[in-house]
Amino acid sequence: MGIFILGFFFPKANSRGSFIGFLSSLCLQLWIVVGAQLTKKQMKSKRLPLSITNCPV
Repeated sequence: MGIFILGFFFPKANSRGSFIGFLSSLCLQLWIVVGAQLTKKQMKSKRLPLSITNCPV
């Protein structure tokens, strides 16, 4: 779909450029997914209490 849209808006785009764009976007997506999986365990946040008893405000 992305290569079709590239060819629609940029008629001078060739197959080499679209393939390089595809590979670079694939590498970027892999970087994001692997990074998210590796840091998932490191980013645990604590839940704050929802009670308003003893609230000084």
